[in-house]
Amino acid sequence: MTINKEKTNNVNITEITKAGKAHTHRKKIKTQVTALITITIVVALLVSLSYKTAKEFTKSYQEQMLQEGRSTIDAISNNIDTIDSVYRILTLNDSVYKWLEKNYEYDANSSVVLKQMTSVLIMNNIWEKSYINSIYVYNNQGSQIHVSKDESVLSTTETTTIYRTYNEETPTLTIRSLDNSNCLYFIRSIYSSDSGEILGTVIISIDKKEWLADLTQSISNGWHIFLYNKDVELISGTDGNTTKHEMNALKNSIIKNSDWVFFDTTFKDNSYLALSNNIEKMELNTVVMAPKAQISKQLFNVLLPYIVVIILIIVAVTIIAFLFSRVITRPITVMKGYVDRIADGNYS
Repeated sequence: MTINKEKTNNVNITEITKAGKAHTHRKKIKTQVTALITITIVVALLVSLSYKTAKEFTKSYQEQMLQEGRSTIDAISNNIDTIDSVYRILTLNDSVYKWLEKNYEYDANSSVVLKQMTSVLIMNNIWEKSYINSIYVYNNQGSQIHVSKDESVLSTTETTTIYRTYNEETPTLTIRSLDNSNCLYFIRSIYSSDSGEILGTVIISIDKKEWLADLTQSISNGWHIFLYNKDVELISGTDGNTTKHEMNALKNSIIKNSDWVFFDTTFKDNSYLALSNNIEKMELNTVVMAPKAQISKQLFNVLLPYIVVIILIIVAVTIIAFLFSRVITRPITVMKGYVDRIADGNYS
């Protein structure tokens, strides 16, 4: 009878032990599943937040590029208008106009005209523009008068080469360049107000670096401005260290449009988000390029605080889930210890 009773007690103890273990196992699984679901939700929120933030940030960045691109176009247009105003200023000056009309050789009269020319350029604030290097006026005899900030032989030789190479009718302002030259040349024919015949040519040389420095005032650091047409290729921020192959590869990747268009491009092994437009009056394509690495860095800086907070939430949830699991399972563990002792015959 006693033996049967002990067997019955042992069976009950075994069943209680098994039930306790099963209950503990279920609680652990439930806690782990809860923690996993919580972490999954937090991660999903992080991914969703990152995607939405990246989308909004990219949109904001594009708006910034569009604004700065328009500022660049305005700056280029204003500079071109300033350069083109030289033509109007000179043709409205009686001394310069008569010198062209009479086709004088360079003589004493030319020195008087030169003084008048210098004076009128200073009075109209043309000469204070840092990017304007020299202004040459040629008549139909090939004689010239000029004012220049650079009286070197190279400067004179380059201007003469431009005059001889592009000595053709150019009723509107045209831009030209020479290989390995530090200048750009704006050319325009001067016409008689009476007969409409060509009286001469005005050539305005522009220092490339100074002009780009003036234009890049309106764009962010690290960005590039690329200007090009069939005769000119000019890009900022490279110190002239750009090969013909790199220029051609960049031009081939550009989407030409008369309105602003965004596209991806590569230059010197770096990826850029680019924006292009066309200045129709000069047939000059303008591209504003922002490095993608800069965009990614700024996006990361925006997301970093959110990432840190969410990681802290995940760590906190994990710790709480672990502690909560210990709190739940501890009484059962203690009870299991007592049951095991009783099963071993230890009733103390």
